[in-house]
Amino acid sequence: MHVPIKPFANEYALGWRGRLRFLNHYPNVKTLVDDLRRDFSIRHNGGLACDVPLLYIFAEASGMSEADFLANHTLIPFFRAFDVKNFGGNGWGKQIVNFIKYRGLSSTKKNACFCIECVEDDLGCYGIPYWHREHQLPAVDWCPTHGHKLKELALSAFDNPPPILNHSEQNSDLGNLDCAHSVIQRYVATSDYVLNRGGHLDFHLVSHFLERKAMEMGMVGPDGSDLCLNNTVKNFLPESWLDEISGGFNRGNYDLDLTSVFQRGVNQRATEIYVLLFAFFYESIDEIKLQFEKIDHVNNLSDLDWERCSSKFFLDEFIYSEYIRCGGSVSDVVASGSFCLPEVEKNFGLNGLPPLCGERDSDIRALSDFFQGESLSEVCSTYNVEIDVLERLLRCSGARVARALSEIGKRPSIEKV
Repeated sequence: MHVPIKPFANEYALGWRGRLRFLNHYPNVKTLVDDLRRDFSIRHNGGLACDVPLLYIFAEASGMSEADFLANHTLIPFFRAFDVKNFGGNGWGKQIVNFIKYRGLSSTKKNACFCIECVEDDLGCYGIPYWHREHQLPAVDWCPTHGHKLKELALSAFDNPPPILNHSEQNSDLGNLDCAHSVIQRYVATSDYVLNRGGHLDFHLVSHFLERKAMEMGMVGPDGSDLCLNNTVKNFLPESWLDEISGGFNRGNYDLDLTSVFQRGVNQRATEIYVLLFAFFYESIDEIKLQFEKIDHVNNLSDLDWERCSSKFFLDEFIYSEYIRCGGSVSDVVASGSFCLPEVEKNFGLNGLPPLCGERDSDIRALSDFFQGESLSEVCSTYNVEIDVLERLLRCSGARVARALSEIGKRPSIEKV
């Protein structure tokens, strides 16, 4: 390597590779990559560089750590934004290394994108333009910085710096983000924010906050079922743009299912769906950032000693909602939120909630029938339940109802879309 090249701010890894090839006069990218692998193998005592993710080799050639290179020059922070389980720690397991190896340089876009304003800025600052990673985000067709419509070239364009266009080319096919749909504007801003915010979140928490908002707007049911969410979004936004949301569509078959993020899964859904829901539910990027601050708050509280926490509001609300959705099963709440059992049981006790998974099925059925209109004596006789057992459960339930009514009285009515 005659000219070692450090990446510019937010320079996309494939673009950095092309600039490295260009400035070192390699005839093609393959020759460059072969040299990088060979040098990597020599420095690591003959190790098989073919088994190492190419991004690791790029990171070493750039003089950066693997974590810093991935965080600042790839789309992985966006694609795995809510994968705190695998990406939130200091070490990466085999599954994540395989993801980095096979998906680390992949993109949902079919073209290489650049902003002509950014090209001019880069020329003024560095004397050479470069490929910005925020321009490669899925369904982001505008520059988040300048708001101009992005130019598109074939993916092979990454092998060279972005072109410097003449005046007539610069003014052709330009569009401004301000003229785009308001939801799309928020999607662009939110995508850029998610890419650059740093850190990872639990997708269970993100899904929970989004589901609560969807329920408030009357778009999903208490069990996460679709009432009108999918159809409303489809009818509200341009079909041509929705087709770019890779997680929501299956190769143009238009089977968008936004409620999939509310289903109990073991892995996060495509980040584009979460971002689209944030952009659709909230009126400004500032509101969306506030929701992320709340999620961060809950995320951090879950790892602290609850006795030392001065405020547990968001955590209490999360656990209570999960308690309802899981039918009172403490073990399911523990699994859905990655909490430990003693902490969850303590939270239930502090909020007057009975740990229903410890109650007999007959007690639960009796309580359910009582709420359906049968008398206390009838349900006790039918299910052979002691009346003091149901009275205890009713007192706990009544305390929660009183709290809910108090909260309702404090809140303004929510206008449904």
